[in-house]
Amino acid sequence: MTKCIDVSYWQGKIDFKKLAKTGVKSIIIKCGGSDDNYYKDSRFVRNYNEAKKYGFFIGVYYFAGSDFITENEGKICGKKCYEIIKDCELDLPVYIDVETTQPKHYYGTTDAILSFCSVIEKKGFKSGVYASAVSGYDYRFSYEKVKDKSIWVAEWDDSRGDFPPKCDIWQYTSTGKLNGIDGYVDMDICYIDIDEKSIENKKVKTKISNVQNIYNIRYKELAHKVLNGEYGNGAERKKKILSEGYDYKYVQALVNAMLSEKN
Repeated sequence: MTKCIDVSYWQGKIDFKKLAKTGVKSIIIKCGGSDDNYYKDSRFVRNYNEAKKYGFFIGVYYFAGSDFITENEGKICGKKCYEIIKDCELDLPVYIDVETTQPKHYYGTTDAILSFCSVIEKKGFKSGVYASAVSGYDYRFSYEKVKDKSIWVAEWDDSRGDFPPKCDIWQYTSTGKLNGIDGYVDMDICYIDIDEKSIENKKVKTKISNVQNIYNIRYKELAHKVLNGEYGNGAERKKKILSEGYDYKYVQALVNAMLSEKN
């Protein structure tokens, strides 16, 4: 599990040297999209090169436009995306972002996703899907048809949805603040267990571990640290837990449960 962010030209000129000291290890970079004709993100080349230079684990995403509702459009976007990333060495999947499609195109969007992923996979990359837990996976396409892909979910509600930690990447806020980035940035937790050997061999390969087990183990370890006083109390505890990318309410619930077992 690693702290992760996703970035695009909206973050401007990122100071990756400073960013590398924040504890973030993984980064998903926007490579392009089809929401304004077909284009390459203006910051992609720099973001990719700098992320590579400073040792981040790298994935990419392609932002689909509202016309991403047919098998053919999925194939076109897949090919456009590949042309942008074909010389890249990625550690994490290539995601298709479908947040602009409409629920009425449920079946068409599903076909487009599968077509996009097929193109990406045939080129040797692992594919994935990004959408919100509520308006995306519930309404915009068939989760059952895409669940074998890498799942990246936006779920910003503290009460948690049904997906985390069943997803590979959980985007938990859009208002993160980090040294090296002016303004807000999306913050994520990446549950993908990255195969270090494949990185050394410059191959695109990820090993998806048992996400549920990793999630449980990490949070139980954190709860024990809280009980041992390593995170302080009250506001101090909450601030520290949130700053490390964890769900404060879930941690506190575990702590309370452990205390009840002792009594």
